[in-house]
Amino acid sequence: MFLCRATDEAKGLSKLWDDLYVKTNHPEWPYSIVMPEASAIEQVEDKGFRVIPLLIGRDPSSWNELETIDFVNETPLLNPNVGEQAGTKTTMVALERQQAGKEQRIVVVGDADAFSMGEVMASRRGILSINGGLIMSMFEWLSYGELPVDTSRPDPIDNNLTIGAEAAGNVKTILQWILPVLILLGGVLLLFRRKGK
Repeated sequence: MFLCRATDEAKGLSKLWDDLYVKTNHPEWPYSIVMPEASAIEQVEDKGFRVIPLLIGRDPSSWNELETIDFVNETPLLNPNVGEQAGTKTTMVALERQQAGKEQRIVVVGDADAFSMGEVMASRRGILSINGGLIMSMFEWLSYGELPVDTSRPDPIDNNLTIGAEAAGNVKTILQWILPVLILLGGVLLLFRRKGK
């Protein structure tokens, strides 16, 4: 199981990526993108795409295992002689380029199980998972901000009330005594007028 967080490069992609970055990089209670069987992604050749790393692993001592096949009966060991290198691994990248006058966007993920319903709904002791937020962030970037529909609204302008102690006392008197007396007098007058007819 591989735990990942959003990269600094992913922070500016969209509002949902900003939110995912804050939650997965929180110093005290960080959420993680959980990938059960992740593979690291590495760019080996430039094909004209702008490459944006989106997710990296939390463990800087991880590596892509190239020798061990049976993980149940064998213990994988780091072997630099065959090309295994320990370090922080990228598990999700975004690719974008201009193609025929339009912007082309692609997402490459090292583990599709991270999007499965079982993984989105999974609950593990000691691990705060936010895989559902990853799905929304990815689709928002791929759809140029059209999906999911943004229903948020700006904060209202009049959200502060500044009133002094004397004015607050006057408002309290009006609401507690004068207004109820006026309502009572209006009801009595209405009752007398109806009885008079």
